Amino acid sequence: MSFAAERERRQTAGNRLKRLLEQQEDPDDEFYGTAYGGFVDEDEDNDYRSEDSEEDVVDSDFDQEDEQQQQEEENQDQSNVNKKHKIDDGSDDEETSKPKKKKVVYQAQSLQQELKAQKKEEQEQSGESKLTRRQQKKANAPKIEAKTLRNSTSVKRVELEKRQKERQERRKYLKGVASLRNTGEVRKLTQEELLEEAKITEEINLESLEAYQQIEMKKKETKRMKLIQECPRICTSSMTIVNEPMSDQWNDILDENYQLEPNSDRCSRTFISFTHLQTYNDTFSTLNTSNRRRRRLCPVTGMPAQYFDPLTQMPYASLEAFQILRRIYAEELKKQKRTASVLIDAQRDVNLNILR
Repeated sequence: MSFAAERERRQTAGNRLKRLLEQQEDPDDEFYGTAYGGFVDEDEDNDYRSEDSEEDVVDSDFDQEDEQQQQEEENQDQSNVNKKHKIDDGSDDEETSKPKKKKVVYQAQSLQQELKAQKKEEQEQSGESKLTRRQQKKANAPKIEAKTLRNSTSVKRVELEKRQKERQERRKYLKGVASLRNTGEVRKLTQEELLEEAKITEEINLESLEAYQQIEMKKKETKRMKLIQECPRICTSSMTIVNEPMSDQWNDILDENYQLEPNSDRCSRTFISFTHLQTYNDTFSTLNTSNRRRRRLCPVTGMPAQYFDPLTQMPYASLEAFQILRRIYAEELKKQKRTASVLIDAQRDVNLNILR
């Protein structure tokens, strides 16, 4: 039998159990105090106080329920300890053990009631109810959420102020336009009017788009035509064709004694095409007969001229023809001089008549 079983039970056993439980440190305090940089819960945070938030009021029923649960747990622990002593101590009778157990329980209950009364008096004097650690954590959680909500509301407030400023500036601008036009304040259009205006603008835009497309098509066509006109080319194309039987016309032209040599059914043909007539004329200029030298005839004798007079610019065939050409030339000069002298005399007479 152990020494604890032989020892008599003290009458004040379990009186300080509740005080020890309250003084015992919570393992969460060490975790939150070291792992995350020393977060410590405080009853009142003076650095952060919300304007709209009110003090949390805890109903006394919650406190009473917690105290009742703690009291029941303590009574159950004490009853378990007494039962253990009763089993270990065989010398004690059941009759003697029962009153002792009741006495201890009654003493613990009386002490607990006194502690409760003291706590209630302290709460009434201070006017503030203390929350448990878990309730404090729950109470602190919505504060952080409220802070974030306030940040979002501040951002929205800034955006609202910005929109209001833009509206005020727009109203001022419209009033200025109305004053310049000597009209009243510009009325804000309704949704139906805006839709009708949008339809009209859509029609105008479609018409302008069609006109723009037509202009672009014309530009493309003119560009293509310019390329075709400004770029003369000589194209060659070679192909194979099938020989066809000769017609009767070719048989009539050919000599009867001429015999064609037999050849294959296919033969090749090369075609040269000119895009411009000028390139064709430049390429085949030797075929142009207009540039050939013509035979010159003597105007006096009608024979082919072998000589050329540089003064009269006329060809001649013999000496007699040359003399005749020069005689005619001298007579023409005399006639021109006479006509010139006559014109001069007439002009002089006119001038004299004017002076008179």
